Amino acid sequence: MAVFYQYLFLFFAGAFLGWIIELFFRRFVSAKKWINPGFLSGPYLPLYGTGTVVLFAVCSMSAPVWVKILLIAVLMTLTEYLTGLFFLKVMEVRLWDYSSRKFNVQGLICPLFSLIWAILGIGFLFLIFPLLENSLQWFSDTDAPAFVLGVLSGVFIIDVWQSFRISLKIRKIAKDVHAVVKYEQFKLHIRLEAIKKNFKTSFLFPFKSDKPLSQKVSDFLSANKEKDKKPKMHEIYNDLIKNLFVNNEATDEQQEDKQDSN
Repeated sequence: MAVFYQYLFLFFAGAFLGWIIELFFRRFVSAKKWINPGFLSGPYLPLYGTGTVVLFAVCSMSAPVWVKILLIAVLMTLTEYLTGLFFLKVMEVRLWDYSSRKFNVQGLICPLFSLIWAILGIGFLFLIFPLLENSLQWFSDTDAPAFVLGVLSGVFIIDVWQSFRISLKIRKIAKDVHAVVKYEQFKLHIRLEAIKKNFKTSFLFPFKSDKPLSQKVSDFLSANKEKDKKPKMHEIYNDLIKNLFVNNEATDEQQEDKQDSN
């Protein structure tokens, strides 16, 4: 039972730390705003929690270091891919998007982030695992964590149930119009619309709004369609070059006509 509590603790610790990382990544790198990251409402990301458990399990193996590092990179990438694929194909929502990255697969995984997983795995193997290996022995000597982990598990299960209910509603609307909802952009859309109307938003419950969820999804998909209709930067550049080329040809023809008339 102590081993079960150890892995449960690792799951919640990793999920919380991953949530912190993604929270600051969205604030200072991607969205430039404070957005509650991930699929759930609470401060945890199951992908990172699962990744932490995988890291600890691989580091506990009796294998050469290079094998452990390779396994970490492969298993973490596989975990990321399967999680993203489930939400994309089953729930009709995209939790992250690597489509702009080179050599990506369905926008769910890419070499850059596989490399990042490998680097994080190396740091975990040499810096964190030795500390955890000794400190987690505490779970074998006391039953104190059982109550705390039990409460956390209860809250987590309720959060998963509620979040899946919301996601199923979003999926139904998106499926009717053959669209995929990008979760993070949808959250940001709701927040920006609420700010415009001076409506109080909730950080942990980003789908709270003055409109029904179905209306919010429809508005978001309509707004994205309008964006897609607008010409992209490279299209504007190509049109500009084409127009300049045509104008230059017309000017050359006019000059030739003048010379012929003279």
